[in-house]
Amino acid sequence: MADEIAERIARAANEAGTPCVMAPTLPFGVADYFAPSPGGLALAPESFRRVLAELLEGLLRHGLRRIVILNAHGGNVPVVHEVTLAIKRRTGLVIPSFYLWKIARQLMERRLDGAAGRFGHGAEPLLSLNRALRADTIRDAAGAPEGARCWG
Repeated sequence: MADEIAERIARAANEAGTPCVMAPTLPFGVADYFAPSPGGLALAPESFRRVLAELLEGLLRHGLRRIVILNAHGGNVPVVHEVTLAIKRRTGLVIPSFYLWKIARQLMERRLDGAAGRFGHGAEPLLSLNRALRADTIRDAAGAPEGARCWG
């Protein structure tokens, strides 16, 4: 989802006359709670910190100064903050980071009354965003309870 949303943001910015380039997304993040799941892959916080810091430093070396991070994984939040804060302390540059699911959840809660029980990992807002942006990847479950349906 981060890829899809970042691509749409970059496209809209370019169409509005603001040059925008999207860097490749990182397919791994910090998530020790996926370790028990077969195939669950994650990086240690220090590994993710180093990868992110080196990639951001590369962008800075190339003269980029307007950088925004779109983060789609909660486990990354503290590490992203540490890395961007270190860059700010050293260079004065602020690199904002937006945690996609926190923003989406807040928007949905404002729009829906009594929706608190509908949120969770792999549920809302992920379902609604997938249905809105990548409908071909969603298959409705026959007989799904009303609370499991998409809001969008």
